[in-house]
Amino acid sequence: MIGDLPSERQRQPLPRHRSKLIEVFLNFWVQDQCGRKLSATSFFNRDLKNQLQRCTRQYSALQFQPRAVLVWIVAGILFQSPPVFYLLCVVLWWSALLPKLNPFDALFNVSFRGAFYLTPAPAPRRTAQAMAGMFALACGLLLHIGRLTAAYVMEGIFVAAVLALVP
Repeated sequence: MIGDLPSERQRQPLPRHRSKLIEVFLNFWVQDQCGRKLSATSFFNRDLKNQLQRCTRQYSALQFQPRAVLVWIVAGILFQSPPVFYLLCVVLWWSALLPKLNPFDALFNVSFRGAFYLTPAPAPRRTAQAMAGMFALACGLLLHIGRLTAAYVMEGIFVAAVLALVP
């Protein structure tokens, strides 16, 4: 039938070239976010599996801050409280301006000691943190002055932007 789901035998695994492409993308994303340099030939070495495991741990470590920010945004939206957004703005700008004192990285490093150690963020991550801080400030100010419709739109854009990062 048309609506039937394929059985387990009929389901095909991801083609090898597509899974390799996903692995390469993940590896380059981590390289961009952490500044770790990997050689182009490293993808064809035998230790590719070890490198990808290391990148997977690093990727999940880098996702800690967007997930924490998402929880904070949802709390701000539920409470419709400008101080929640103002505090988020301050923390994000603090993270962008003083990357060695990033509270999200410090919380991750203390909470998950054996997983992966996060180092100070490179410039692209700091720019994203500053932009997110601007969105938080805009949400807080719009709520503060009573422009609820504009605040809902800004909050929706903010949530959509963070959800684009969080898998």
